[in-house]
Amino acid sequence: MRSGRHWPSRRRDKRPTGAGSSNTIQASPSRFALPLLLRGSESDLLSVQTAAAMRTRGPKPRLIEFAGVGHAPMLFNPEQIAPVVAFLGAA
Repeated sequence: MRSGRHWPSRRRDKRPTGAGSSNTIQASPSRFALPLLLRGSESDLLSVQTAAAMRTRGPKPRLIEFAGVGHAPMLFNPEQIAPVVAFLGAA
């Protein structure tokens, strides 16, 4: 149970992760600078107003809304997969 403290680290490999170490992921910082916000139009957790507010703050994510879908789009059909693939290809 959490008691107001951060969860303990689950990282078992204690080797250095700084620049030049074998654990460093090499990715361009700009590649993922713009996040993607996925929303189902039938979501009862992420309202239209909240999604709109999220787009004006912080890193200003791109919003993709899926009609007739609940909170979390499952990304099982091509109509849902294609915009995500296009976003990742453009990043």
